[in-house]
Amino acid sequence: MSAAERSEASEVTIEAVPDEAAETDFLGRVVREALAVVPVLDRGNLPARVEARLRRAGLSVRLRGRYTPRAEPRLGSPRRLDHVLVTDGVDAGLAGLGGAILGAEPVRLDSVVSPGASQVAPAPSSALLLVNCRAAKTSEVLEHASILSARGWRLGLIYDSDPIESRLAMICALLISDLPKLSSMALLSSQRSPAADVGAPAWLIDPAEVGAAELGAPRDLLIVSGHSNPQDALFGTEHALCSRAGIRHSTASVGPAFPCFSSGECFRQAAFGRDRRDATGLLDVRSVAARVLVLAGCQTAPLGDGWSDPDANLAVQLQHSDADAALVTACTSIERLELNLLLTALLYDGRSLGEAAHLVNRARRVVHLQASSLPGDLGPLLVLGNPELRFEAQPIRTMPVRSLPDGGFAVDLDGVSVDRVRGAFVRLDLEGATSLLLSVTRKPEDVWCRGAVVPGENGVSVYLFLGVPAGQPTTLAGAIEMLPGTDPAAGAVATLGAHLAQIPFWMIYLESFRQAAVERGESVEADALRESLALMAPFAQSLSLAATALRARPGVVGDGRRLEELCDAALIEASSLASVLLQCMILVSGRFGTMHSAGWEDHFERVDPIGPLDACMCGAQMWATRSRYLGNPGLERAEYQCARCGPIGEGDPRSLATLTECPDSCVRDSLLRCGVVCSAPAGERLHVSACLFVESLYADERRDAGAQVDTCVPAGESQVLDLRVWLPADLREGVRAIAVLAVVNGAATIFRQMINITAT
Repeated sequence: MSAAERSEASEVTIEAVPDEAAETDFLGRVVREALAVVPVLDRGNLPARVEARLRRAGLSVRLRGRYTPRAEPRLGSPRRLDHVLVTDGVDAGLAGLGGAILGAEPVRLDSVVSPGASQVAPAPSSALLLVNCRAAKTSEVLEHASILSARGWRLGLIYDSDPIESRLAMICALLISDLPKLSSMALLSSQRSPAADVGAPAWLIDPAEVGAAELGAPRDLLIVSGHSNPQDALFGTEHALCSRAGIRHSTASVGPAFPCFSSGECFRQAAFGRDRRDATGLLDVRSVAARVLVLAGCQTAPLGDGWSDPDANLAVQLQHSDADAALVTACTSIERLELNLLLTALLYDGRSLGEAAHLVNRARRVVHLQASSLPGDLGPLLVLGNPELRFEAQPIRTMPVRSLPDGGFAVDLDGVSVDRVRGAFVRLDLEGATSLLLSVTRKPEDVWCRGAVVPGENGVSVYLFLGVPAGQPTTLAGAIEMLPGTDPAAGAVATLGAHLAQIPFWMIYLESFRQAAVERGESVEADALRESLALMAPFAQSLSLAATALRARPGVVGDGRRLEELCDAALIEASSLASVLLQCMILVSGRFGTMHSAGWEDHFERVDPIGPLDACMCGAQMWATRSRYLGNPGLERAEYQCARCGPIGEGDPRSLATLTECPDSCVRDSLLRCGVVCSAPAGERLHVSACLFVESLYADERRDAGAQVDTCVPAGESQVLDLRVWLPADLREGVRAIAVLAVVNGAATIFRQMINITAT
């Protein structure tokens, strides 16, 4: 039976009563005789507003101006709701009205379940929780509500704030449990990237382009996702839901709130390019015309006493709107576009608000690893209104999957129809699967695809959200191929992490040699090192941002090809850093020689000797001394030595690069060549920037290094570098050090050998 058909079979009679005393007397009769009449205070145009809201929900409503005793049918319990629970301070008339409509006495929250006693409430159940934020203690409400939530209860909040608005909200929550099909919706998310989301459905609105009219447009569902707190919620670059704009009386009477309530000066407007006293772009949440509103930011809903006046709270004000219900947050809530899409799909599928909130909350905790200040499995999403309210179901199409030889699977899209505005929702059930990591390896070029992965009963379920660009066919063809359990960017992320781990070393290294250059009066070299040192913070910021963005997120279907593009861009940034650092190593080698440990070893703790190691190029045994940076135990260095050759290098103890070819002697006016093997560890790409350098022994022998060689070695593979440097004809004969200078995944690396330079 459709929502409209159910509503046609339902008739509600509302009776206008003049005051609270008449309401109390009337409630007694309703409870005593179980009459099918809802008493409504005849104040603030409340009877007409109740009638309008119920009619919009499809109920048949009779409005009587004055109660006259007559035979009435019994008021049956509304569909799905079981209890009305109350906290400290809730108005007795409000609680009594809820109990009368429900046909059950309202009960105190703390009497339903007590953590210190054996008494527990039956479960699962659904209930309205009436909260007076001026009297109820948040800690107590959380304690009791979390116990009920853990036992499968679905709770919906009703705030005891304004006598009229609270009654309107509760009457509608108790009498409206069904909505028509979810057809019109909008998502305003700060994570929207129009440039990267070509083909996204039109209901994913760019917040930068939204205005007040868009926010107030009638629709079934509106999700606002971005930065928020109890008193404002930002979206786009010019607008915010503002609780000060929602105050219908003098702000002077408002208790604790942001300074703007008393000063009239908005601290957000400067970021919008407006004067602090300008009210442009500050919107009253009650102007929202959606039937269900989701405030998916942080801390929009109080659960008792808080740091601000309840009148200045977005969720409390939202209850005064024409929304049939809302989803709000009671703690910090991470922003994930996929979680907002998942919520929409669940509501589209006919899940109740309470069930959809529970499933998304579980995904946030279990899959996305979001910490919550709420106990148990409570929140961050909470229902404001009837937790059993639901849209008429439009079952999401479950698509079959076929296996691929590489261990992945494919989903054939042939015949799937995509609505220009709404897009398309499809579902995959992967039985027996445990991985929550999925990446798209291939898809039709014109198909926009995002996805959410959630644990299922016998595996995982994948919700795919599809769209097509304007001008493209709306009936799809082709297939989406996915690879489970893999992170296409893992190698690049490990490489970036290795570079980042070396930043403390480079800051010490560069500053040490900068100071040494200053002491020697070499201002040009000191300035060059200072400029390189100043680049460390921007590079660290850029690389850490890239590494975090590339890190695979369980529960999110990643675009493998897009990730590869981002990986390449991030590795170019790492290459730029390596080139800068290699030039610093060349500068230091030209002024201070090719033994660089003097610039860092006093800042590291010697740990232990390493060896015996493989033989040196000369055939003698090698040993190493390992040192560790106290501020970062993962940052280690090794200094290598040979009994025959002396100090022969330093670098990462992992020995990701090894000198394999170097002559004992070389003729002047010829090309000197050395070979270096670079071996990438499993799960980590190897980036190497290297050159060959001949150490100067005389001030007039300062020479340029050989050509820089850059390479990127795939994880688990090896590559040989051929490094060359020209020995000039005027180079003095005799033995001197040559060195391979390299930056290997961010680590300064030196291979040093003594060779004999001859005339012929």
